[in-house]
Amino acid sequence: SSCGRLFDAVAALVGVRQRVNYEAQAAIELEASIPPEADEDVAYPFDVGEDGHGWIINPAPMFRGLLSDLRAGVPVGILSRRFHLGLVSALAATAESVLAGARPLLLQVRTILAAAGRQSVIGSGFLVSGDGLAVTNYHVVSQYALEPKTYRLEYAMADGSHGPLELLAIDVANDLAVVRLDRREATYFRFSKPAITGDLPKGDRLFSMGNPLDLGFTIVDGTYNGLVERTYNQRIHFSGALNPGMSGGPTVTPDGAVVGVNVSHQVGGELVSFLVPARFAAALLA
Repeated sequence: SSCGRLFDAVAALVGVRQRVNYEAQAAIELEASIPPEADEDVAYPFDVGEDGHGWIINPAPMFRGLLSDLRAGVPVGILSRRFHLGLVSALAATAESVLAGARPLLLQVRTILAAAGRQSVIGSGFLVSGDGLAVTNYHVVSQYALEPKTYRLEYAMADGSHGPLELLAIDVANDLAVVRLDRREATYFRFSKPAITGDLPKGDRLFSMGNPLDLGFTIVDGTYNGLVERTYNQRIHFSGALNPGMSGGPTVTPDGAVVGVNVSHQVGGELVSFLVPARFAAALLA
């Protein structure tokens, strides 16, 4: 993501830290320079846009504003605050753009107790074809798979539409399922080629989407940390906050390509979450 080097550059320019002795030292000291009483909302601008392969955050306007203020004698703490506010705004704009494009392609998957019409399990899913195919977790639909006369499956979209789901395929070992909606869509999610081939570099920024705790569709950001070591089933370590209800939702690159399927988080851990690698979902659809 290169944000670490950006913090190093800004810290060096404003005179906070020219040489680092440990990881993130410059970033830590740059943040610590902000005075507690500072409350202005001025932020340095960043250019945010797409280049056909993903979202690009261009810091050139930020550097121009920073250097201008530096020459004008603006205190270091204020320079640091304006930089942080600008970067947060740029990252938020990226997340908003990713969610805006993905929102029509997300669905909540509901397992309904047929006799009572009551929700038993809720999870998330995402469209992967123009003829209504979607991917979710097996554990989201397992009750229906085991007792189809007792339960039924439904979906709900962000636009309020809903309908029945047909279960087409399952992969119990990798906790995946393919379902079909009673609707067609012109657009849908595609899988990340570097993720399929195992060439996605550690540290890449990712966005996870789903419907946590039945609160509505949302997006969280995190980092790709490669495959978990010493595990029976292959899982991606994702440093983002996955919550109940997001199971089966997609985790994507900034350009919206699916890297993995949300599956679980580490109880007792902080931002330790896991994804089923996208290649297993692609194989189930083949």
